[in-house]
Amino acid sequence: MKLNLTRRAFLKRSSLTAAALTLSGPVSPCFASSSVSDFGSTIKSIPTVCAMCRARCLVKGVVKNDRLHHIEGNSVNPFNGKKVCARGLASVKLLYDPDRLKYPLKRAGRRGEGVWTRISWQEAIRITGQEIKKALAEKGPEGLGLMAGGPSSWYIRKLFQDIDVPHIYDAAWHHCDGIRNRAYESVFGQAPGDFLSLDYNNAGCVVLIGSHLGENVQVPELRRFTEALGRGTQLIVVDPRYSSAANKADYYLPIRPGTDTALILGWLHHIIEKNLYDEKWIEENVEGFDQLKEQVRQYPIDRVAAITDIPALLIRETAELMSDYAPATIIHPGGHLSWYGNDVQRARSMAILTAVLGSWGAEGGIVPPRKVDERFSDLSLPQGNTSFSSLRNNILKGDVKVIGCWGQNPLQNHSLPYKTIDAFNKADFIFAADVIPSESVLYADIVFPEATFLERYDMLESWSDNRHNVIASRFPVVSPQFEARDPYWIVHQLSRQVGRGKMFRHDTAKEFLNSQLKKFDASLETLLKNDGFVQFPVNERKNLNHDGMESEAPISYSTPSHKIEVASSSFHEQGWSPVPSYEAVGSPPPGFFRLLYGRSPVRTLTQTCNNSWLHHESPENEIWVNDDVARTMRLNDGDRVMLENQDGIRSITSISVKVTPGIRQDCVFIVHGYGARSSFLSLGYNRGVSDTYLMTRSNKDPISGVRGMRTNYVRFVRIG
Repeated sequence: MKLNLTRRAFLKRSSLTAAALTLSGPVSPCFASSSVSDFGSTIKSIPTVCAMCRARCLVKGVVKNDRLHHIEGNSVNPFNGKKVCARGLASVKLLYDPDRLKYPLKRAGRRGEGVWTRISWQEAIRITGQEIKKALAEKGPEGLGLMAGGPSSWYIRKLFQDIDVPHIYDAAWHHCDGIRNRAYESVFGQAPGDFLSLDYNNAGCVVLIGSHLGENVQVPELRRFTEALGRGTQLIVVDPRYSSAANKADYYLPIRPGTDTALILGWLHHIIEKNLYDEKWIEENVEGFDQLKEQVRQYPIDRVAAITDIPALLIRETAELMSDYAPATIIHPGGHLSWYGNDVQRARSMAILTAVLGSWGAEGGIVPPRKVDERFSDLSLPQGNTSFSSLRNNILKGDVKVIGCWGQNPLQNHSLPYKTIDAFNKADFIFAADVIPSESVLYADIVFPEATFLERYDMLESWSDNRHNVIASRFPVVSPQFEARDPYWIVHQLSRQVGRGKMFRHDTAKEFLNSQLKKFDASLETLLKNDGFVQFPVNERKNLNHDGMESEAPISYSTPSHKIEVASSSFHEQGWSPVPSYEAVGSPPPGFFRLLYGRSPVRTLTQTCNNSWLHHESPENEIWVNDDVARTMRLNDGDRVMLENQDGIRSITSISVKVTPGIRQDCVFIVHGYGARSSFLSLGYNRGVSDTYLMTRSNKDPISGVRGMRTNYVRFVRIG
């Protein structure tokens, strides 16, 4: 592979910039809001919590004459401060999207056709409740399935949990947190937490492996990350693509896709062979080190260089760099991790590298979450253990009769979408709650128009780490439009119809939230007066230092051995390898390229595809093609091609070629969240290419049950 470029030369040859790392407000004139005149107007500034991505930034809505004028940062909060990303600013256009769902609907045509009749809320709740009770009578709780995500799904998950439904699925949790948690719990006895506590303030080195950081623009973390780089923190980026973060890196390693575990084991080989670790700390805190040492002997640097396409010198230099700064080295645990079907073991190798560097619980490393205050435990989102493929198969077999789809669009989130369509058509009854008419909504028998996060209360949001204990609430900035209703009201009505649901005795979300806040001697009124949140003191917890001196209390590890386990005894008992090993994932067939996908600063999955401001910034995605490949194939920047995968499935629309040296020759890359198939989305419909609809193959991770989706290949089909 050729990528012998200086940063300056690369930037001259490509259109990549560090723009995605910019944290300042508007990205174009369409985001610029005029000053708000108070002449003859009623102006209010109302705090709330943004729900345009998982970052949950604290913001304020500026309302003029009962209409939302613009969003701004809630400057007094400790997370995002006054910074707001493009998606947060554009939430105004989610609220006022002319295509949004307005009324309860009942299907009047074939599933997927999108033919409905308008009905009353009373009828929508009655029909749905009857179908749920019917499934419970015929099949028991196993006859129900729920696909639910996002902050508004807390209540419906809780209702289904109270009914003992085993099939509860959240795409974001399974593809991100679930894999990561399983991996880190096997090593440290606990997960790094949903709100990652990474000590960027004291880190000397940060390592990103296939991370979207810098392009997902989750402001609270990105803010701390860029501040660390500004202080001189060293950055190592491992990615087949020259990402926004790679643009800032001291070392960029354009790795062959699927070989990340080999690289990490090669790093461990070098660190252990050269004794670049704290032997006394390892001896006192780590179990299974000899077994790890034996395993990594199989991964000498020269072998790893041949596997990964990374020069041996770079592997040695980066291993020594992270060791030089250890324990103040952050091996970032990552977010979206479902890549190749061996993902828990890859994430475990990252956790093991963190352990050997002594970075778990150390200043400048990963700070393990504290034991959660019992008052906070009721605020955690109820999780299900069902994988999507398992749920889909149970629907196809006829075991699951009734499906709820709440704030999720599985037709754009999972491989084999055509199989998902077959499953939807097999179900007896489907109800959906959403803000916009996505593809999944088209298959629903009953549609609930949900209020946007700017029109509703939600379950309380909490952040509990080693620096802050914070509780915040979403407050309705404006009243719900049309007949949209808040999620608590909808689920409360359903629970009454079904006759189940222990937590839904309050008539309104406001009453329910005030009952929850009593545990904190607070109320919604208290939060509203305090810019939407309250902060509680953090009890100091002492740690073990790396000189072996106990100036502070040692961390407790909830593993079987009560130590950090770099060779997992529990994995061994379950028949899985106690120490990760590299598993080859294959190469593209001749004429094909591995399909990689990722994030964009102006896209959050498909929920932003119909937003007019974000559409203005990026109406469709591009396909990144290596410049040498493009030259050989006589492709030029801006040419349009169709994509066809290894099974002959072709993209519905064409896509523009982006010629760049910033991607390997064996890969192509597109941003996820485009190519919506619902014709009711006037801006998003068939704009760009959906990566999901080209994913007809996936590999199941034997440990998590989650399917890796970077296992598909595409070729170019010229137009005309």
